[in-house]
Amino acid sequence: MRLGRLIGPELVNLVSESPGEVAELLDEIHPEDIAEIIADLDDERGVKVITTLPTDYAAQVFARLDDDRQHRLTELIGTLSVARIATEMDADDRADFFSILPPSVHEPLLEELERVDPEAAEDVEELVRWPDASAGGLMTTDYISVTPDIRIAGAINEIRSNAKAAETVESIYVVDKSHRLLGMLTLRQLLLSKPEDRVEDVMITSVISVLPLLDQEEAAKILAKYDLHTLPVVEQSGRMLGVITSDDIIDVVVEEQAEDAEKFGGMEALDAPYLQTGFWSMIKKRGGWLAVLFLGEMITASAMAGYEHSVHRWDLRALRSELKAMNLDWDWPEFAPGSDAGPLPALEVEVVEE
Repeated sequence: MRLGRLIGPELVNLVSESPGEVAELLDEIHPEDIAEIIADLDDERGVKVITTLPTDYAAQVFARLDDDRQHRLTELIGTLSVARIATEMDADDRADFFSILPPSVHEPLLEELERVDPEAAEDVEELVRWPDASAGGLMTTDYISVTPDIRIAGAINEIRSNAKAAETVESIYVVDKSHRLLGMLTLRQLLLSKPEDRVEDVMITSVISVLPLLDQEEAAKILAKYDLHTLPVVEQSGRMLGVITSDDIIDVVVEEQAEDAEKFGGMEALDAPYLQTGFWSMIKKRGGWLAVLFLGEMITASAMAGYEHSVHRWDLRALRSELKAMNLDWDWPEFAPGSDAGPLPALEVEVVEE
């Protein structure tokens, strides 16, 4: 049983009666469970729950809602409240959210975000320009980078200062003043190196990276092939744009497997959940395959009809053998294999008593 079904009624009651106590209930509940609760509520009650949650927690919940629900709640909550929630979202989740909004909602919300958090608005504009199915559409700008001339102690301090905002701290990237990728450091290297060592002396200089327009499935294969936790995305000039994390790759793998399974079943993959796909879109995705299957069935039926008499005779020969084995006598005229003896006579069975 889903946890959301157990705690859902209690959460809704707290929102209505004692909203101040909601934060205490959230200490041991994962945002995914709250997202499941909101998915089962109508939009009005969903808005009440979202707006009652602490902003940083609400951002994690909001990012886990489906695209259609995010769009509807945005129109009900208002641009100011949604902009504050968006500032707390991970950069890639925030860009995905803005990419699904129509221009009438996207533009005023982006303007509000620029007032609330100009840096977050700049990240959105940087990320939404890349296709959704590309490495650029999958990457995040929430990573930690250092320059090669600082010491390990300084790099560790940099991690401490930026760890909360970063999506991962397992890999630290080394860049120059133009933000060109020079190398990387793993967390293990940082812990094993001496505090006085320089970053450029211990960093890994052979870094595997991808271009932003690479297909996301290819990026997933590269990350899996080299057993990486993160994969940097760079321009042709070497300037670093962002990183792809392993949790994003898992989402890609799940989506690709679902799409492949649909194709194996003779169906074109849907762009939205089955029950949310429109009639004409469903016809476009499924109609061609259904027509092919219908045509194949007609050809098969026509072929079988041409051999119907032969099939019946062979079946009756097998039946005659079974009847004889059961001491039953079957009064049936003999005919040669493959001959056409016209319509089949009536079947007469007589029990032979021993």
